[in-house]
Amino acid sequence: MALRAGAAALVLGGAACGETAVSLGTANASSGAGDGAGLGGSSGAGSAGVTIEPNPLGCPPAEKYVTEPGATCTMDPQDICHYQRTNGWLACSCSCEVLNQWTCQEDKSTGSACPLDQPREGAKCSEFDGAECDYYPHAGCICAGDRWHCEYSPSGGLAVCEGLGYPPSEIPGVPRGDIVGDLTGEEVSTWCEWFELAGFPGGGDPPHDWPVDADGTVSGDYEERGDTYCIERLSVGQCSANLELFDCRSTVGELTDCVETTSFGRLVGNGCSGYLADASCNKTIVITQPPGPFCKVPVE
Repeated sequence: MALRAGAAALVLGGAACGETAVSLGTANASSGAGDGAGLGGSSGAGSAGVTIEPNPLGCPPAEKYVTEPGATCTMDPQDICHYQRTNGWLACSCSCEVLNQWTCQEDKSTGSACPLDQPREGAKCSEFDGAECDYYPHAGCICAGDRWHCEYSPSGGLAVCEGLGYPPSEIPGVPRGDIVGDLTGEEVSTWCEWFELAGFPGGGDPPHDWPVDADGTVSGDYEERGDTYCIERLSVGQCSANLELFDCRSTVGELTDCVETTSFGRLVGNGCSGYLADASCNKTIVITQPPGPFCKVPVE
């Protein structure tokens, strides 16, 4: 909306993938302007067009418990915990890529410090002159001419996982507990046939072999990304070539869970947490910390 200062993603351990926008605000008819200072209650807060519901049960009482190092998220992945600041807001939910980690989005207001409670439309605001204040998830208010002017937008708010997790997949002939780097040639081919025919990532017809670049990598048109990694859709041949290049010590289950989590946009098993944490598996199907705009997968 026109009054918004803009929101920025802030990832605390995992990024959102396959997300759908969910907001906690509901449209509400304005109850009219007031002459209060706009700091809360009857003094002018809360009638700019949005009623902000309280945080779901189980949310940490303050944002510091979300942003501190090692903070774990045990909420339903579709629940959002939001915290108003004098310079915007922070909204967080459980990552849909990495188990028990938070992913957050923050919005920055501009100008002088803003009231923590959303101002009432038309309320006096001399002490906040020039402030542009955002209130989670939909409202933006400007103090101009000693009055608050607020707008409501149907968009905004944190995007969360599309739903609860799926059960992990079992690939016949390739036990989930086997180590990826120890798979036989037949097992590698079987896993890659599943990877290709299941349509990960991107769906559609199975891909052909991508042209091999001078550095021995391929990049195609069907990649999917988290904030710290990418996965390229590969043919059986190029998938097999990639798996045979590296001695990845994670399990088949951890690799499969990460692929499905990324493609489905919701946790499968433990998501990508175990696989991404294993440095021996970087560049084995899942390319961590891609250096540029293309997902470059080694095959030679």
